[in-house]
Amino acid sequence: MKIVPNTDVLLINVPMDRVLKTREEHSKFTSMPPLGMLYIISTLEAAGFHVSFIDFSVEMFDKAKFLEYLKIMSPKIVGISTYVESWKIQNSVASHIKKIIPEAVIVAGGYCASFAYKEMLQTNYYDYIIRGEGEFAYISLCNHLLLHKGSINEVNNLVYQADGEIIVNDFERISDLDQLPFPARDVLDLNRYSYPFTISTARGCPGRCIFCSAHAFWGDKVVMRSSQSVVNEIKEVYLTFGLKDFFIIDDTFTLKPARTIEFCKSLNELSRELDVSFVWGCESRVDIVKSDHYLLKTMKDAGCSMVQFGMESGNDSVLKSIKKNITYEQVYLAAQMAYEAGLKMNISFMIGHHMDTMDTIKETIAKAVDLKQKFHANMLFSINTPYPGTELRNQLEELGVELIVNDFSKLKMNDSAINTAYLTANDIKKGFSLANQMLY
Repeated sequence: MKIVPNTDVLLINVPMDRVLKTREEHSKFTSMPPLGMLYIISTLEAAGFHVSFIDFSVEMFDKAKFLEYLKIMSPKIVGISTYVESWKIQNSVASHIKKIIPEAVIVAGGYCASFAYKEMLQTNYYDYIIRGEGEFAYISLCNHLLLHKGSINEVNNLVYQADGEIIVNDFERISDLDQLPFPARDVLDLNRYSYPFTISTARGCPGRCIFCSAHAFWGDKVVMRSSQSVVNEIKEVYLTFGLKDFFIIDDTFTLKPARTIEFCKSLNELSRELDVSFVWGCESRVDIVKSDHYLLKTMKDAGCSMVQFGMESGNDSVLKSIKKNITYEQVYLAAQMAYEAGLKMNISFMIGHHMDTMDTIKETIAKAVDLKQKFHANMLFSINTPYPGTELRNQLEELGVELIVNDFSKLKMNDSAINTAYLTANDIKKGFSLANQMLY
C-alpha cells in the first residue's frame, strides 16, 4: 500500500467475490502481486504523476479505514483493476468512491473491463474503460484530464460514453516492452504475498483455445522482452528485496526455445556474478517441449524447478474441438521428459467441454491419475466456464451450449454455468466431483 496525500492517481486491486470473506487465508496460499498495475504505477511515476496504491486482495482493513485513506489521498483519478469473478466487489468499491469523492474520475481496466465494458458503463460507476494494456493509455488519459493536453479521442484503448453513445477508441499494443520501467514493487508489502516475486517476460499467447480470452485480450502478436532486460530486472529485485525465487507468468515462456536457452545462460552468468542460486518456475506447452530434452535440461540447470502444462482433456477429439492443437501423446511425452529432467510439474485440465461426454471425462480423469502416479505430476482441474471474451462465450449456440448463469459474479471455475449437447450442468458437477475423488 502506498498513500500519497492529494494524489493524482489511486490504483486499486480487488479480490474475487468468492474469497472476500476469507481473503486473509486465501492470500497466504495463492496470492501474487498485480504486475499489470505495478507497471502502470512505475510508468506514471516516471512521467511525473503522483500515484497511490491499495491491494484489497491482501491488505486487511475495514470500510471506515478505507474511507479515511480515501479522504487523505483525495485522488483526481481512481483506476480499478477488474475481473469477472470480482464483479460485486469492484462495483461496490467504485460506488463508495463516487459517493465520497464525486468529482473523482473512475477508470476500469483488466480482463472484465476489456470484454464487458458495455455492462460496466451501464452501472454508471465508471467514467472510462481501458481495454488491453494500460501503461500508455493512462499516460495519455492523465495528460488530457490533469494537464489538459491532447484530445480524449486520441487516447488509444479507451472506451467511454458521449451523448448516450459508447465510443470505442483505436486499440494499440505496446511493441517494445523493454522501454517500460520495471514494475513498482516498492509500493507493496511483499510479505503479504504467497508468491512475492513474479515476472513477465512477454505479453500475448500463441494459442487459440476456445475457453480462454488471452488471445482476445492481447491480439494476434506475442511481444517479448529481451533476455537481458529480464535478467536486469531479476538482478534489481534480488539486490533490492533479497528475493531469489520467482515465477514467470507468461502464458508460454518457452514459446521460442532459443530465447529460453539464451535466458538460462544469462541467468547462470548472473548467478555466478552474485554468488546466488535462483529458483524459478514457468508455464509451457507440451507441443514445444515434447521431444526437446536439451531445452528442459538447460532450464533445470539454470534453476528451473517447476513447469506447468495445459492438458485440458485426455481425449484427442475433445482437444481438437477446443482448438488446443495438441494430442494426449504429446502431453504424456512432455510429462515424461520433465520428470526425467528432475522438474516438478503442474498439469491442468478441465471438466465439461462442449464435446465432452461422461466417457471422455472419465477417460481424462484416468489419464490424469496415470500422470500423477507415474511422473508425480500435481494435477490442477477446473470446470469449463464461458467467461466474456472467449470463443466459447461468443459462440454458445453454434457449439450447442446453453448458458444457465447470466450473473457475472456467479461465474466460477468450480461450479458449472452451462448445459451442453451431451451433459447437463449437474453431470459436469458430478464429473468434477469424480475428479476430486480419484485424484485426492
